[in-house]
This record gives sequence, C-alpha cells and structure tokens, in this order.
Amino acid sequence: MTPVRMHEVLSPNARRYYTSELDMTQQVFFLKNQRQFDKIILFCRCDLRIATQGTESRESEFPPTIQECNVNFKIHHKINSKQTFYFPNKMDTIKETRYNRGIAYLEAGQYSRAIPEFEAAIKLDASFIGAYCALCRAHLEQDELEKASSAVTAALKLDATHQPALLLGGIITEAYHDRGKTYLDTKNYAEAVAAFQNAIDFDADLGDSSQVFHTENTHIHVHLGAAYISMNLYQHAVEALQNAIALEPDLVDAHYHLGYAYVEQGEFDKAIPHLKRAIAIAPHLK
Repeated sequence: MTPVRMHEVLSPNARRYYTSELDMTQQVFFLKNQRQFDKIILFCRCDLRIATQGTESRESEFPPTIQECNVNFKIHHKINSKQTFYFPNKMDTIKETRYNRGIAYLEAGQYSRAIPEFEAAIKLDASFIGAYCALCRAHLEQDELEKASSAVTAALKLDATHQPALLLGGIITEAYHDRGKTYLDTKNYAEAVAAFQNAIDFDADLGDSSQVFHTENTHIHVHLGAAYISMNLYQHAVEALQNAIALEPDLVDAHYHLGYAYVEQGEFDKAIPHLKRAIAIAPHLK
C-alpha cells in the first residue's frame, strides 16, 4: 500500500510548518485550526486505510474489533523519506481517526456522514465520552432530539459532571421546549404537550446540573399548562402551573393561566388570589 505523504495533502504554508516532531494528532489539530476540513477528511481516510490493512474491515464499515486486530502492531505513517511515526496501539489509532473524521464532517455540515464515524469510535471504546458528545451534536443539528438525548445520557453516565455533556443536555431541553412552542403556535396541542413533557422529563434527568437554564425551564411548565387549557384539560393545566409557581413564585403568566383554569372549573375562590397576584406583579393586566 502506498504510504501517506503529507506533502500531497497540505498547502505550501502547512508544509513549511511541519517538522519531524509532529504526530498524527497534531497534524489534524493544525488542519482543524486552519478550518481545512476537507483535508482532514482526506488525511483520516488515508490514515484509516493504513490502520486497518490486514483486517477484514472496509472503510465504509465499522472498524475491526479488538480480537481482529493485533494491538501490538506498529503502525507507521511515512511523512517523507527520512521520518516515520509509530503508534503503539492500532485500535486507538483507528478510534481517533474515525473520531477526527467525524469532527471534520461535523464542522463541514455533513452531519449524516459524521454520525457513523462517531458510532464507530464508540464501538471501539465505549468510554469515549467525547465521541458521545460529538454524536449528540450531530443528531441535534438534524433535529433528532431523541437520539441526541440518548447520546448525551450515555456521556453523563460516564461522568455526571462533564461540562460539555451538561451543556448539551441543557440545549436538548431547550430544543424540546422550542419544538413544543412551535406546536402550540400552530394549534397542534397534543404534540405540544408531548414535546413539553419530554423537555420536563429530560430536565429532571439532568438534575441540579440544569440550573443554568432555570428561568427557561420554568416557562416549560407554563406553556404545558397553556396547552392543557387549550385542550380543556383544566386539572392537568392546574398541576403544570402549580409546578411553575413552585419554581418561580412571581411568574405572572403562571398565576394568570392558573386563575383562568380555576375559573373554567368554576373554582372562583381559588382563582381570585392568583388573578390578583398576576395584577400585582403586572398592573397593566387590569
């Protein structure tokens, strides 16, 4: 097999940058900093072909398992006639190559091509938390919230304090909320309820880590209550709005909608305090 020659991949400026001390990871990082994602993909493709030579795996498939590879195999990348780099663990090289190529596809907006790369990296290393987070990002870009939720949940099982995963979890909660508001605006109330409930359930799974999104999450309960009111499910609305007030006592929309729900149920004595409270917080409601 023809060795990978970096001078065939890199621009003239990049060639001048390289020294014999640069390894594969540094090469990918340099290309990423230059936003040369097409060259990263090309480099990773060549690198993967070398890493998997002698196995049954093809580039379009998942890489070989541990049993199919000799982990003591010395992988070499011929950069020029004088310098060869060695990587002691063949499986690590394949894993990093699939991950790096996935990142390149992700940054280039080719999300459907990024996803199998991250899945391949995870299959090689089930504790690769960065790959789970990257997989979550790719699914988010395609509005695949359920799959994104699964990926970030797996990441948080590995490390419940991992900040990138926690941030992604908050983004997923917000995305479910936005989806619900869209359904609410278009009067698809059942779909809105499902989306708001998904947001609430996922936020609960995140626990205290979701506090950065506290204000936004409180409004999820308000919008859930509004959706129930539109469906004439007033008792469900009352429960949702009470949850909102428990989180934020001075939330005017929650008091207003809760008062309205009580009125619709004929419970005027319960409605009056909440309507008065709404007016006290926002006098323009008079």
